[in-house]
Amino acid sequence: MQTIRAKSKLDVKWKHGRPIILINIETEGNINGVNVSVDLRDPQVIQKIESLWEKQIEQEVIKTVKRAKKDKSDIFRFGRTIYEHSPKKWKELKGDWNVKGFTEVDVDVNVNANAFIRRTGLRNQPFLSNPNR
Repeated sequence: MQTIRAKSKLDVKWKHGRPIILINIETEGNINGVNVSVDLRDPQVIQKIESLWEKQIEQEVIKTVKRAKKDKSDIFRFGRTIYEHSPKKWKELKGDWNVKGFTEVDVDVNVNANAFIRRTGLRNQPFLSNPNR
């Protein structure tokens, strides 16, 4: 997969007085080619590829957030997001944010369930799936 567009948005929801950071990602990409026997003209195959791609993106984001928490580095500006959405609640959190708050904040990653594939790059049946070859 080749990502050609990606857009993310941060949001905050509160549960039991604690912030939960919501990361929403919309992405669009192209299939450059495949090394296995699949028919890229089949919508179900495209949906399966999209689903696998979404899971991969989600795992990469989660892994990066965990690393940032380990390093105690709010590179995603979660603190700023909380401040922008709830300035009064941020006043309660900001003193402890860099030491403890950031590392304990819950993060929910949502990759657009309908990742769009603009072009498959191939218009015919893949070479590997053609039994005449």
